[in-house]
Amino acid sequence: MNLDTHLFLTVNDFAKATAWLHGAVFGYATYGIALFAALLLAGWWSARRRADPARMAAALWAPLGMLLALGLNQPLSAAVGEPRPYSALS
Repeated sequence: MNLDTHLFLTVNDFAKATAWLHGAVFGYATYGIALFAALLLAGWWSARRRADPARMAAALWAPLGMLLALGLNQPLSAAVGEPRPYSALS
């Protein structure tokens, strides 16, 4: 068994053993992007109130960097075409 398969199975075993955590993880998967946006907005608001140009620039560049990373990841992962572990190992 290679390391990737072992890691996948370990994570699955952990998920099966921690049913109490499923609600929190489901909530994060559902609303995590909204939480991330709220935290970015709070960071920008905090930097704006302190009138710190460096922090304000960082708060504005963070979502742009995230969008750039997402924009690069989507076509690259589609080009590689490797099957997802849940479909390859099922």
